[in-house]
Amino acid sequence: MRTSPLPKGPGRPAKTYSQAHRLIALYDALHKNGRLRLQDVADDYHVSLRTLQRDLALLQEVLPGLVRDEGSKTGGSVEYSLPHAADRWKVQREQLLALAVGASMTAFLSGPHFVTTVRPLLDQLADALPPMQRQRLTQLEQKVVVLEPGRKRYHDQPDVQVRLGVLLDGLLREMPVDVSYLSHVKRQRGGQARRLRVHPLCLAIHRGGVYFVVDIASGDAGRLPPRILLALDRLEAAELVQDQQPFRSPSDFDARTWFRSAFGIVCDRAAARVVLRVDKQWAPYVAERSWHATERFEPLPDGGLLLTMDVGDWTEVVDTVLAMGEHIEVLEPPEMRNHVRERLIAAVNRYAHDATYSDVAGPTLESDRGTTTSPAGETP
Repeated sequence: MRTSPLPKGPGRPAKTYSQAHRLIALYDALHKNGRLRLQDVADDYHVSLRTLQRDLALLQEVLPGLVRDEGSKTGGSVEYSLPHAADRWKVQREQLLALAVGASMTAFLSGPHFVTTVRPLLDQLADALPPMQRQRLTQLEQKVVVLEPGRKRYHDQPDVQVRLGVLLDGLLREMPVDVSYLSHVKRQRGGQARRLRVHPLCLAIHRGGVYFVVDIASGDAGRLPPRILLALDRLEAAELVQDQQPFRSPSDFDARTWFRSAFGIVCDRAAARVVLRVDKQWAPYVAERSWHATERFEPLPDGGLLLTMDVGDWTEVVDTVLAMGEHIEVLEPPEMRNHVRERLIAAVNRYAHDATYSDVAGPTLESDRGTTTSPAGETP
């Protein structure tokens, strides 16, 4: 199988190729064709067979185990081959599970206008498996279900997907991005979108939503801190700044450290001690899950437990507490306890005025008092 990167015509002078050029061309030809005759390449590049043998020796050092010599190095019919990935892979069931789950977990990023669709990439990985493993993966995908209620809808928002591509480009290339950003709060107040030039530092995915931590370089920052969190779907516009030099990511920023105090995605306050008391019924369900990097569990004599965390913003903790209803109590901080009390009173007042509920929608609240479910939907 011949490879000829540059067609030659009669009388055309031979071109000189650098070793780097030859190595790239050799790898591309091997990767594409799987096999080639070294003498053919030597003829195409107007170099000696010995020169190409040295090139292949270097390529074998860079890609150990990938490039194989299947012939004598003293003859002109030397052949090399690049083994198929399936020849090397020993895929375990856990790795098959990772591929099967990955297709569902990342599906919310795929769409007609997103620069990198997820499914084709996973399909390429699957195609590299032996036939039996590929069949097992297909069967496993049909038997694995990923449940993500409440995740954001990016697949049907082409404009949002385009902006995601722009922010990713800025993140990967460390290039500034001009954005127009309008939060829900500012929109409700009738405010205008902020126009900012930002440096993307990291991407975070939370509950099926995409967020970017950015440094503000210039623009309508107002009282905003120099480093903020942007939600992808609040962006009204995003454009890569092409005529600027790449920025240098600050040495003091680490993505995992930035979110260390966050209970979810929000971490714009100083860390505060949060203490929650969980009753006996829900204690085992709470104890078996990871809630925060600073979590501490303390069993109580009655079978319940205390959950203590140092949280940078307890707003999202409140939503979890309200979801547990009467099975959990906020002990600290006092302002969080008062906030939860006010939310519960408001919820009771909303339902207290629904006098016709039992006549229209089914059982009354009184008839449901004896039925309780666990956090996982199991029957206790």
